[in-house]
Amino acid sequence: MNLTRKSDKIYTSLKADILSYPPGSKYFSIRKIMQRFSCGQRIIENALQQLEGEKLIYREPCVGIFRSNTADSEQNSGKRIKLIVPDWPSDVISERVRGITAESQKNGWIIQTHYCNAENKDFMNQSVNGFHAMIFINPLKRLDWDVVSALANWSKQIPVVLFGHSGDMPVNSVCSMDEFSAFLAMSYLYEKGHRSIIMIISEPQNYTITQRIQGAVNFASLHRDVSMKILNAHTSSGEFAIQKGYDKMMEYLKTEGHNFTALYSDSHDSSLGVLRALRENNLQVPEDVSIIVNDILPQGSFFTPPLTAVGSLVSAQVEKVMEGLMNIFNRKTNHFRYEVRPRIEVRESVMPCKKTHISNFTEKNSRKREKKNTKTII
Repeated sequence: MNLTRKSDKIYTSLKADILSYPPGSKYFSIRKIMQRFSCGQRIIENALQQLEGEKLIYREPCVGIFRSNTADSEQNSGKRIKLIVPDWPSDVISERVRGITAESQKNGWIIQTHYCNAENKDFMNQSVNGFHAMIFINPLKRLDWDVVSALANWSKQIPVVLFGHSGDMPVNSVCSMDEFSAFLAMSYLYEKGHRSIIMIISEPQNYTITQRIQGAVNFASLHRDVSMKILNAHTSSGEFAIQKGYDKMMEYLKTEGHNFTALYSDSHDSSLGVLRALRENNLQVPEDVSIIVNDILPQGSFFTPPLTAVGSLVSAQVEKVMEGLMNIFNRKTNHFRYEVRPRIEVRESVMPCKKTHISNFTEKNSRKREKKNTKTII
């Protein structure tokens, strides 16, 4: 039997087999398929490429082969999605954009990304003509009435998904429960014995950041033995969060000294700046300061030490956005609202509270300030 005929025979057999699998389920590995048909990888690849071309399967590198949702893919292939994204370089926003783009490609959807400026609200003039849906990653501290009106008007024409925002809105929404994430982060530090906690904000203060602040404040108000301070770098859109986090941490250590045992950071970018500031002040993580960062991202495990994190997986958030839109396109629902629950990803940047170093460091800095003040008076 020649290679083409054998490949066609394997293709026919695999197609019948794959169609018996539920959509989204994982299929056998290439090695298993080779063993099953007693042939080489080249022939199997030819058959798999045919199945990919028919959108019956999709492959994820280093993960495996998966059954596509054939009916949905055929019906919804070519859908055009407008993605509105804040123009600052946030790690979470970048992860969401990558996830949405990758998942859309699997469905055969076409993504058009518009990076918007939160301060001048340039997204308000966006046209949705020719699009089948809009995904709006909220760049604002709060949704003004004119923005809510714009969202409502867009949603009369196409499905609109507000990504990263909860509450009663006239559009579909997927949120990561940021207020609860902050409460959970504070609870985790509290369980480890930390009572003097700093929350540092060096990302632009949009709705997500506002919710995190509220969650941390709510926790502190319920625990009177907790001393919590919020260091807000007041970062504007387009400013460098790493530098702002570094500057704010250095300023605090210079004026107040080391009077805290734990730190809750609003992002991985903020944490980079904070870690440098701590090192320059001879403070080690987690021996001197425990750190927990918001959002569970892969890059967190590459920090030194790997950062303990709180939040819901971005991949889970993206999955809910895709699931909701697919259900609307297939007329299974008219509206959806999902909340993706957060969790703690334990790594190495938090340890039980150790207080002895605080008094030593504070005393040392107090002597420095007294000496400086004395020189000034003289």
